[in-house]
Amino acid sequence: MPISQDLLEILICPACRAKVELKEDASALVCQNCGRSYSIQDDIPSMLIVEECPSCKQTAMMQVEGENLKCPECGHTYPIVPSSKSQVPG
Repeated sequence: MPISQDLLEILICPACRAKVELKEDASALVCQNCGRSYSIQDDIPSMLIVEECPSCKQTAMMQVEGENLKCPECGHTYPIVPSSKSQVPG
């Protein structure tokens, strides 16, 4: 079952809180603000922000804090970088 239009209307990017839209091939949701792409597997979007921290080099689920992402491993924060595949500078 594909993602319903009702669900698409309420989903937002977890990084920047902007609207996401379904790609034409229905393989991902794409943020209309920061350009981040969230894959869809078995009709379920994966909207977690998993990045490698440039400070501690650990791959972790980053926490959104205002306009920043915070590494749960070392506590460093990084600004959300628009229109890039990775959200942390590096």
